[in-house]
Amino acid sequence: MLFNMKEISRTELLTSILECYPGIHIDYAKDIRDGFYNKGYRIFKPKKDTASFLGRITIPLFMTVWLLLLICMPLFFIATGSWGYSDKYFGWFLRWGSFAGIKNI
Repeated sequence: MLFNMKEISRTELLTSILECYPGIHIDYAKDIRDGFYNKGYRIFKPKKDTASFLGRITIPLFMTVWLLLLICMPLFFIATGSWGYSDKYFGWFLRWGSFAGIKNI
């Protein structure tokens, strides 16, 4: 559920509170922060997704394979009777796209 989220530290939370409310005194900001943690709240922020160098270097090959799959889709339709590719057989392609840092293929 929270696979792309990261829990923030107490220092990050204090910095965020001070940024949101610039006129607040630091002692009040610490009280707010401690109130969150004493009640058991956990605060998350999105992780920064970065692709590895190997993933980024394969993007031209990925785009070539994507173009070939797109061109061959009518032949696949004639052979199977279904339009498009299922995750069952082409899940590797989606995983490769995620590895290369390409979102929403």
